[in-house]
Amino acid sequence: MKIIFNLMLLVLIMFQFSCTDDKPNETKPIFKVTTDSVVLDISNSKNNLLSIKVYGRTDQDHSIILKTGTCYGEKPNPTLADLTSGISSWSSGNPFQLEFMVSGLKPNTVYHFRNFVQTAAGIQYGNDLTYNATGSVLFSKPVQWFKYGKVVITAIIKSDGGTPIFSSGVVWSKTKNPTIELLTRISQAPDKNNIITIDFPQLEPTTTYYARSYAINTSGVSYSEEIMFTSSVFANSIPVTDIDGNEYKTIRIGNQIWMCENLQTTKYRNGDLIGTTSPATKNISSENIPKYQWVFNGDETNLIKFGRLYTWYVVTDSRNIAPEGWRVPSLNDFDVLEKFLVDNGYNYPEHSGDYADFLGKSMASTSLWETNATTGNVGCDPIKNNVTNFNAYPVGYKTTNGSFVFFGWTTIFWSSSAYDYSNGLGRQLTAEDPDLWNCYSPKEYGCAVRCVKDASSNIKGIENRQKSTYQQTP
Repeated sequence: MKIIFNLMLLVLIMFQFSCTDDKPNETKPIFKVTTDSVVLDISNSKNNLLSIKVYGRTDQDHSIILKTGTCYGEKPNPTLADLTSGISSWSSGNPFQLEFMVSGLKPNTVYHFRNFVQTAAGIQYGNDLTYNATGSVLFSKPVQWFKYGKVVITAIIKSDGGTPIFSSGVVWSKTKNPTIELLTRISQAPDKNNIITIDFPQLEPTTTYYARSYAINTSGVSYSEEIMFTSSVFANSIPVTDIDGNEYKTIRIGNQIWMCENLQTTKYRNGDLIGTTSPATKNISSENIPKYQWVFNGDETNLIKFGRLYTWYVVTDSRNIAPEGWRVPSLNDFDVLEKFLVDNGYNYPEHSGDYADFLGKSMASTSLWETNATTGNVGCDPIKNNVTNFNAYPVGYKTTNGSFVFFGWTTIFWSSSAYDYSNGLGRQLTAEDPDLWNCYSPKEYGCAVRCVKDASSNIKGIENRQKSTYQQTP
């Protein structure tokens, strides 16, 4: 046993010597730094001040780091013999970060940056990064978005190129690479966050445009990347005429074409008259399936602006009250309209929450609505209404007891869809709400009608709608 033990001990000693470094006097670094340990941040650069972020990590806890910082210069791989900045001491095994500004950079010059970490074992450098101080303005890529139905372009100035910007904005055209020589441009100074935001004016409908942000400093004109967008799909369409000879303005909204005036006809498509009552305020609550039309308050001078009010039984009569090639919208037609408006940013921007259809202001007329103090409601600041040109006037409606009610407060558009045996479905706008409401009303009520062209979208609407999403007409 003793012989075996001695042999094992000898082997262990030999193994130890075989693993001994043949350069015992060489000092090995006891740490390392990440190779991507310098980050150039130009988001806050102004007047040749460049923000530098330095990162580092040791591979052993409590390594004693004497100095760390960044060295830079005009030659590759700068060292401590060149310019330095952000020097500080640090002694921790955790990652560290310094952030500081480098000043005095010369325009039209390429600079090199490296971080360094110094210990008793020596100096280690990070990777070499370059920054081109060209003097040109640097932008983020512009972003297109929708704000209350308008195309908006935003771009961030990431660097002013080292000299003050004295003009900036956005230029656009129907061809690529627009320049400031064009008249189609808007000047806009950047805000405190160096962001340029442009709300585009009225453009040709359904037209492709190309836009670039621009900025001018002493180095000349700089442009952002180009962005392509399509202008509003709201396009005026060819007018339509009903069987009475009444002509209606129309509007294309997405893939649908809608009347932007209330229906006025006194006849079905086959020429049969649609009855009315005498007087206009006659109580019809005892009548079964009444088929009538009225102008508001029985005053024909209201016809051109406000159209007629129809019972739901007229709206759904097989003789059809819509002009040839048109129809009274179904619930699905309204759903498609609403979905398009929501998807394209026509909700009122000051509103947010659980609802997706704050579309009232975009569809309501700019006049006659009762005033309301709540921002975003139809009756608040109505001059901001009607960006879709749907132009819904607050014509109220007629009840079964003969009363014309809520003029200035509301309007209801019939759909061809039924809610139940007694009530028809429609959409409602009110002065004191921001919504385009889903509503149901007694079929004997007189409500307005907007027609939609037959060759409209096949996009599916909102299916399996819960009845709790409808409000009952008072």
